[in-house]
Amino acid sequence: MKPRIFMIACVVLICPIAALGSDQAENPMSVPASRESLERFLKPYADREFLTFPEKRENAIRLFDAIPEIWTTRSVDELNHLKVAAQPGEYFVFQIGVFAHRKALTGVRAAWTDLRGASVIQTTGMTCLNLGGINYLGKPFQKRVDVSLSHVQPLWFGITVPKNAKGTYRTTVTIAAADAGPSKVDVELTVQGKQVKNSGFDRGKSLSRLAWLNTTVGSADKPTKGFTSPKRRTRAIDILGRTVEIGKDGLPSRMSTFFEPSNQFIVRTAQQLMSQPLRFVIVLEDGTQLQMKPGTLRFTKETPVATEWTVTNTSPDVDVMCSGRLEFDGFIDYHLALNSKKALKLNDIRLELPLTKDKAKYMMGLNHEGGLRPSEWHWQWDTTKNQDMLWIGDVNGGMRIKWKAENYIRPLINIYYSYGPLRMPPSWGNGGKGGVNVSEVGNTVLVSAFSGGRAEVQTPEEKF
Repeated sequence: MKPRIFMIACVVLICPIAALGSDQAENPMSVPASRESLERFLKPYADREFLTFPEKRENAIRLFDAIPEIWTTRSVDELNHLKVAAQPGEYFVFQIGVFAHRKALTGVRAAWTDLRGASVIQTTGMTCLNLGGINYLGKPFQKRVDVSLSHVQPLWFGITVPKNAKGTYRTTVTIAAADAGPSKVDVELTVQGKQVKNSGFDRGKSLSRLAWLNTTVGSADKPTKGFTSPKRRTRAIDILGRTVEIGKDGLPSRMSTFFEPSNQFIVRTAQQLMSQPLRFVIVLEDGTQLQMKPGTLRFTKETPVATEWTVTNTSPDVDVMCSGRLEFDGFIDYHLALNSKKALKLNDIRLELPLTKDKAKYMMGLNHEGGLRPSEWHWQWDTTKNQDMLWIGDVNGGMRIKWKAENYIRPLINIYYSYGPLRMPPSWGNGGKGGVNVSEVGNTVLVSAFSGGRAEVQTPEEKF
């Protein structure tokens, strides 16, 4: 086992129709097929590995562990053909339901031909939103889709209809799986009427906004209006109203704010957020702190939106790879990876953030309600609560710290939290041993994120 430390600062009920709710009574797509209807419908398709149900966007597929009663009246032709209408310039969507009536399906995939008519809409103008797209970082991704036995998987497709498109266009969508042969659906799209403004995004009922799932807005190498690009001066990086100086070990050695108390103006006199540099501390079993020697600090990438750097800190016992990225809005993304050179027993691995008392008047997070900072605060990891972040600061300067690891997935919130709770980071949480202490030491407010002891760190490249 090789754990890794990455620190980032910065139920369908089947019931009689009479007992259905108002939504089911009004929407046929919400009424599940009866056993008799389903058995009768499936008899002619005993040799089909799965069934496809093309559906218009107005009839969103709502049932996933049954098919709606209305589908049991479909003919063979209706399972393989779909006729829809769109307007020029619209982002048009439709769906195909995949029903695994005989066996479970793994690795569902879809392909399609060019849409041919008076002109050609190439395959690149169409996408299957369930099988891939653009992630929140603006990077393309693919997603594996499996369908359990007797379940339905809706596949949503989107077509970017050109503004000058007119007439009828035809394409064939082929759906298959790793363990099932292909099934084809012929789609006939008639483009008519006035040109739609803004791709149809202004009309919620058209579902054109599904295109936003693949948006790249905000991912371009250009600062948001009102911000300025980072500018580096040796190891100091200036952003709007703030300066971050990077120490030789790769961690911030100084953070300054130039905002005056109302946050409406920038002044010339700097106010310091930190009383001392940030420290990544490794403590051996006997209480001795490892002394690290910084290597060469390299600034690896500088763009209009961010500056990146990396450095390796070494000792006879361990190496610590530090990489950081400062963005134009003040977000700092840090990754620390510790590699042991021999078997070690550790008392603690922690991150210490010494803040000036004047810039640590208020605090919120880690089970503390927003307000004045107490003189002491002690918190430990507990995934029954959605707590992994701390804000501490003053009106015109402060710091928000969020502790993550490689297993991080953004948790769900409120009544849905139990379905997607916070994952304890293997590094910072260390099986419940880790936590955060906030205390005053003279004119310094020390935020200490500890992770607790390790019985033994294995060689040569066990990571935390």
